[in-house]
Amino acid sequence: MSSQQSFASKLGKFENGNTTLKGFTNYNPTNVKIQINSLVQKDTDVIALNDSVTASEEVLKKLQKERKFLAYSFKGGNDNNIQGNMKAIEYNLRSELGASSPEYLKVKSINQKIQPPSEKKKLPKEGETPKKSNSKSEKTYQSLVGFGNDVCTIITNLGTNYNPSNQNITVENFKAQVDRLKELNAQITTAEGDIPQQ
Repeated sequence: MSSQQSFASKLGKFENGNTTLKGFTNYNPTNVKIQINSLVQKDTDVIALNDSVTASEEVLKKLQKERKFLAYSFKGGNDNNIQGNMKAIEYNLRSELGASSPEYLKVKSINQKIQPPSEKKKLPKEGETPKKSNSKSEKTYQSLVGFGNDVCTIITNLGTNYNPSNQNITVENFKAQVDRLKELNAQITTAEGDIPQQ
């Protein structure tokens, strides 16, 4: 059971407790914190916070899913991803410029540095609490932006000598993917900070 599901269960028990107390006409404690009105208000506040946490987590999960499949070649993901397109650019440069061309060798070297996050790390399922990105995973996505920008510079500098038939790896379209990954990295960091602490 996810933390949110467990929290919702406990909240339901608290609400049931309030309902039970309301049925006791002689329940009139002097401690303000446990008077009926205070407990009801606390219940309302907790519900609002729980809803806020759930909404923030849904935003985070959506961003994490988009980033995962935009960045890397995962089973069940999108074929048009940055990792796959960088390999396609490498093959294109070899075909068009030759295996000894500096541009091909540079892109090949960059591709060899790419280390995708483990595919064993699954995205959170419906109702599960998304985990904040650990530092190793986050650095992997940050590094891919740098690698992508390096490849963009290489193919941009080729000018008209780089004119692939595959539209996914044109300078404009590939750069748009890398820019989107950079945006997602920033949005995920913000979304993680937006989740209220319970």
